[in-house]
Amino acid sequence: MSEVKAARGKLYQAINEDSHCIVGSPSKTIGMESDRQTLADLIQFMEDTNTMRLLRNANFADWSFGIDEMDGLDRLMRNSKGAEHEFIDQELEVRRQTLLRAVQTFQHSFAENTRPTPYARSYNAIPRNWEKEQPERFAKTVEELHAAADAVCTAYDELIRLGRNRLAV
Repeated sequence: MSEVKAARGKLYQAINEDSHCIVGSPSKTIGMESDRQTLADLIQFMEDTNTMRLLRNANFADWSFGIDEMDGLDRLMRNSKGAEHEFIDQELEVRRQTLLRAVQTFQHSFAENTRPTPYARSYNAIPRNWEKEQPERFAKTVEELHAAADAVCTAYDELIRLGRNRLAV
């Protein structure tokens, strides 16, 4: 019984000294502000480059894509290195890393499976002749690119949802 009283006394003392709650600690608040800015920067970047809109609406079976349209993904990968781009919150950082891996997978598939179009060298598409000459390869490639684009979108959406929830934005 005396242990309970001693614990209660320590709790009351901590409450009086305002040291009973870690949530309001200055380092936690600064970390949340930093993470809010990192999240806001990512959202703004994706909006400015139209990257997510492109990936959400892409039809790799019928469309060609300007290399500059994929520049947002290239810039995201180039600009993701360094501690200044990381989240302090570990769960958010894990999701950011998942997004970056999904982008890498998509970029690899796009680079491996598309070629410059004959009518505009700055545009890439799955080679048209594959549809008739190698229909299995064409179908597999379309499916792979759609799945990779969906994985990027899912990873991005999960990061944004978690960030908004955890950071109260």
